[in-house]
Amino acid sequence: MELRDQLELDPLSVLLTAELAWSHAFPGNVDEGMRCSRQALAMDPDFALAHYNLAQDYDALGQLDASIEEADLAARLSGRASFTLALLGRVRARRGERAEARAIAAELQERAGRGEVVNHHVAVVLDALDESDAALEWLERACEAREPMLAWLHVVPFGAFENLRKDARFDELLERIGMARQMRAASSHAAARSEDT
Repeated sequence: MELRDQLELDPLSVLLTAELAWSHAFPGNVDEGMRCSRQALAMDPDFALAHYNLAQDYDALGQLDASIEEADLAARLSGRASFTLALLGRVRARRGERAEARAIAAELQERAGRGEVVNHHVAVVLDALDESDAALEWLERACEAREPMLAWLHVVPFGAFENLRKDARFDELLERIGMARQMRAASSHAAARSEDT
């Protein structure tokens, strides 16, 4: 059953509404994603996932101040969930707040040392800091740990891993984990969408 079908059965589900917003990130449908996130927040203003989705959308639009505000809210409301910190660190790095981004990377690294499944999220922040060698090292750790987020590596929305995507070693990693074909298909789809607009 698709998300839209599930929402028809449960139109007041804040989780399903937020998940629908997140699903719009992959084809890059920012306007629809923002509409769904705002709808989720109208139901529950403290729903961390909806703030996270808005942060991604603002980031995609280049509105970094608004993105940081939403990502910070998502981090606080989620008890500093690693995926929210990864986005916050990435956007802070993009805005030139390198010390803040490094502090977030250090927090995630420390949590990884305690066995939390956050290697992939460390790599997101390090990539934004343009530390490709270190980012690849953490992605390798994510591969060794078989982190579930690697299944989305070929379609991570917006600018995640934008530096690594230019690195042949990233292609080799995708090839090794069986994601190279999906990455090429996602890139072709994105290029076709940008030609249509």
